[in-house]
Parts: sequence; structure tokens; C-alpha cells
Amino acid sequence: MDSRFRNWGFARIVRLAGGIGIGIYAIYTSQYIYLMLASVLLIQAAYNLSCCGASGCGSDSGTYKQNTLYKDQIKNYNPEKK
Repeated sequence: MDSRFRNWGFARIVRLAGGIGIGIYAIYTSQYIYLMLASVLLIQAAYNLSCCGASGCGSDSGTYKQNTLYKDQIKNYNPEKK
């Protein structure tokens, strides 16, 4: 339950605002097909889901060490001639 109220990034806030806005528009204009879109956006905002899944597209560069590859470490490929 606490994870729903943490890590509110820009995209999550946009999904919440879009879901609320589209939901109000759908009720106001009686076009209830838009309620399906609003509910999808609200569910994505509530559970922090996206098209890629739960934080599947995000990158966390702080958890692993990135090895730097320098030019002098790369050897040229010379195939043997027959």
C-alpha cells in the first residue's frame, strides 16, 4: 500500500491528471467509451504501471558498476588468409 504513494514521477502524475480529466470529460459529454481510457490511465497511475510493466522501462544506473571500454583495449580483427 505504501508503494502506491511513493515514487511519484512526472509520467505518473501526467497519467493521473489525464485519467481524471478524461473521466470528467466522459461523464460531462455522456461519451462513456472515454471512461475506459480514463480507467486505464487511473489504474496505471495508481499501480505505477506503464506499457512496459511495473517500472520496466526505467533505468537505474546507480545499482551496477559500469565498465568503461577504451580504444587501446580493443584489438583489430585480422582474419587469417588461406
